[in-house]
Amino acid sequence: MQLQENLDKFEQAGISVFAISYDSVEAQADFAEKFGITYSLLSDVNSDAIEATGILNVQAVPEKSVGPGLAASEQTILKVTPFNTEKVEANLGSSFYGIPYPGSYLIGTDGRVIEKLFYRHYRTRPSAETVLRSGFGVDFEVHDNPSAESSGKGVNIRATLGSKSMTYMEASLLYVEIDLADGLHLYGSPVPDGYIATTVTVTGPESVEVGPARYPETRPFEVTGLDESFQVFDGALEIAVPVYYVQEDFEHLLRRSHFLASDLEEPSAGVVRQLIAHAEATRPPPDTSVELDVSVKYQACTTDACLIPQEQSFKMDIPIVRVQVNNSTKPKD
Repeated sequence: MQLQENLDKFEQAGISVFAISYDSVEAQADFAEKFGITYSLLSDVNSDAIEATGILNVQAVPEKSVGPGLAASEQTILKVTPFNTEKVEANLGSSFYGIPYPGSYLIGTDGRVIEKLFYRHYRTRPSAETVLRSGFGVDFEVHDNPSAESSGKGVNIRATLGSKSMTYMEASLLYVEIDLADGLHLYGSPVPDGYIATTVTVTGPESVEVGPARYPETRPFEVTGLDESFQVFDGALEIAVPVYYVQEDFEHLLRRSHFLASDLEEPSAGVVRQLIAHAEATRPPPDTSVELDVSVKYQACTTDACLIPQEQSFKMDIPIVRVQVNNSTKPKD
């Protein structure tokens, strides 16, 4: 659904969007009609392309894949409930045999893959802005998005989210831009003992997962009279930190759980109804925003001397947008 909602952004950039799955043409046509999908859906019924691209999940043992009855429903329940279900987790690893790993290939005009975006969790997707800006290099401003900034002697730092908000399981990038005054540089990793490498650290509540920071390339730098070798940043640099919101919208979760219960037979449906009742009895307050803490450690130097190591820290308030549910997915009576 996210692709459809942002399709105009890709079209304006001259980028074609299509999705491929092992579903039949008929099943894809039904899906497109139900959810208003207008971009191309490609059917790979025999998984030929899926196998050729190396994204077929063959880690599980076929004989231990999902079987009939309660075991199968338990594995499905794990995907729609926020509970700790150890029995389900024990069986989950065998439930994905023959199912391709979800993700995206970004293909250039010459037909070559320029980027692959795959995530460990089957429901994680990159935000449209992340794909366009960091994947395809589409030049558009993000400074109207949530941001915060700080400054020190000769160093200005600004952190900006790559999208206007965060949504459940939508991966985005937090761009940390550092502008240096003329003649200054920062050290990159690794550094000799006694020097401080530039590091960006982002933390948040349990509802937000943060990936490792992605640093730009450094250049070699020599200091007259020292045997150590250095790698430095200078000019303007941008460090990207992956972030995504992992707390599912409660109403959306209940909606999908009711669907699951209506499609299962007893006793599996009864298990789901019990989980729904427990969820409704312990309904959490909804998040409208989350706070991220950003910390940047660095040591600014000239060709002749280094300034005192610094750490600049600031907070960012990020809006949370609820998952959009198609009107055609109303629970059955």
